[in-house]
Amino acid sequence: MFTFHLTLPAPPTIRNRSSDQMPPQSLPTRLFCSLYSRMPEHAMHLWALGLLLLLSAPFLRTNSASLSSGLDSFYDLSCTSKYDAPNPIANEYPNSATGVLNGTLAIIPVDMERVKMALPAGVNILEDLLRADMPNFPEGMFPVLLQAAHDHDVQFAAYNIGIPDFSRIGLEFPYLDARGDGTPFKWAPRQLISGHNEMAVKGSRDYGTIVFESLFEPRFEAYSQDRSGAITMSAVSNDNGTRHLMETVFRRQPEVEIGAEGNDGGMPFGLDAIKSITSQITFASLDGACDRFTRLWNTSIDSTPVAIRGKVVIEGGVSPLDDSAGRMSFSNIWGVQVATAFTEDNYLDCATV
Repeated sequence: MFTFHLTLPAPPTIRNRSSDQMPPQSLPTRLFCSLYSRMPEHAMHLWALGLLLLLSAPFLRTNSASLSSGLDSFYDLSCTSKYDAPNPIANEYPNSATGVLNGTLAIIPVDMERVKMALPAGVNILEDLLRADMPNFPEGMFPVLLQAAHDHDVQFAAYNIGIPDFSRIGLEFPYLDARGDGTPFKWAPRQLISGHNEMAVKGSRDYGTIVFESLFEPRFEAYSQDRSGAITMSAVSNDNGTRHLMETVFRRQPEVEIGAEGNDGGMPFGLDAIKSITSQITFASLDGACDRFTRLWNTSIDSTPVAIRGKVVIEGGVSPLDDSAGRMSFSNIWGVQVATAFTEDNYLDCATV
């Protein structure tokens, strides 16, 4: 979401974006990405740390600012995921941004009154529609969407444009009557985004989003899994001495079958609710533009959604539920892990979309 902001010429002949259309990589970058793509999961972190120390050695004889600059350039790589499938729909939707989105979609139950206090003035919750989509959701609670994902192979095929992969994580607030006519909108006011991807960062900010340029772990994937089965994704940013962080820890729930109504094994919503929420028009600011982000659930790359349960930790005012630099934690939250193709239409007029 919120990726492109381009002044576009007339489209050339449409064709798939190939490697020669991507920004050129330096020899060290090509070597790093090549080795990364072949490396076993358990060896990645130790190998990266060793290479990082080796590359930073010349900077250790200079001041700390030089060291920081050296490390920043090390992480500014155009590596891609080892696991995400190529974009299968770029030429089907040449005039829209398209790509593959892999990651976690989880629903955090938050007290309805607390959410109402955080919403922009004049924006109301469509509680009847919410209840129709999620009849088993706890009474008096609001479904805040946690989206922690990796954008892969993002293209604008009509113009042979692509951007490097990036990760993002944030909280989104669906079922909002943003223009007073009963159309459901989703509010996404703040995001942590991979700091190396300037186009993604700028594209999000141009909607009015508060963006925290962040370092993600894992850096090139949607999530990592340790030997205990814990599935994690984290993003951290430091801004003027304030630490901004979001961290997710989930475990797969293979015994839970995700049904349309979502009454299996304690999961209080189903896949139909997820589809409804993720298809709602998104805005960041009432005086900004809107974004139509559509997941396609029937393409060649679709993975079967897997039920997950876990927790999220939030620090440093990255959620509108708490503007302080404090720490929030939500436990026992349910969600799904899934990869889908997507289309995106950017900078739409919210009054007419």
